[in-house]
Amino acid sequence: MEKSRIMLSNSGWQGYVMMGDTYGLRQQVRREVEEILAQPKSGKVEQPL
Repeated sequence: MEKSRIMLSNSGWQGYVMMGDTYGLRQQVRREVEEILAQPKSGKVEQPL
């Protein structure tokens, strides 16, 4: 999956879930997305289990 697509998808999701009591969940997902985006460019992005 392309990193730009991950960023767009995450932005949309973050906007949607802000309407609920999801602060902790949003922070956890933000950290996981940052880890994925920090991976060296190899054509593929490893997805966490």
